[in-house]
Amino acid sequence: MSISPATLTLDTALAFPSLPPSSTETCSICQELVSAPAPSYGTRYADCTPAEATAHHATESKAAMIKVCGPKHFFHTVCIMSWWTSGVDVINTCPLDRCVAFGAERVEQRPTENEEEYEEEYLEEDDEEVERELLAEFEEGFERDVQLSAAGRQLAYEFSLEYPNPEVTANAFQPAPISVLLARARQAVAPFVGRSPSETDAEGETDDEA
Repeated sequence: MSISPATLTLDTALAFPSLPPSSTETCSICQELVSAPAPSYGTRYADCTPAEATAHHATESKAAMIKVCGPKHFFHTVCIMSWWTSGVDVINTCPLDRCVAFGAERVEQRPTENEEEYEEEYLEEDDEEVERELLAEFEEGFERDVQLSAAGRQLAYEFSLEYPNPEVTANAFQPAPISVLLARARQAVAPFVGRSPSETDAEGETDDEA
């Protein structure tokens, strides 16, 4: 008979098997043997005497299973309780199959304040890195555009590039080989590499006036 999680609460969601699980069964959260003592989480026993801390730890190390899931997987009591209660809200799902373990509705985990601050800092750093990359790409593209523009003006000035005379047929118009054009373009671009846009534009204006 299945158990409805709506009838359960945080305090009643776990069951403790009458027989201990297999000696090789591990806690599905900490991955240690469920027959071994559970890990100590933070300062849970800071206000306890040594005897009280030992007793609490022994209780919280008991093997437990989620009632809704049944004996499919086991946990140390402290491990599954910490899973449910260590976030901003008390979540109510099984950490393995994500089914609702108690309560009528699923409660999703929200990031803690420290996690939100880390995420904001990470996003800010990521945004700054993207801005730097975009700026570098813009500057590179701008410099390339200036060089090409200057080379185009230089070629136009040297070779007086214009549409062919209408009286000359298309077949009679034979452009220079691409290798020759590339060589001329490299020669025209060379003087402008590494020069500022203002210097290039000033020279371009002088050429236009000439």
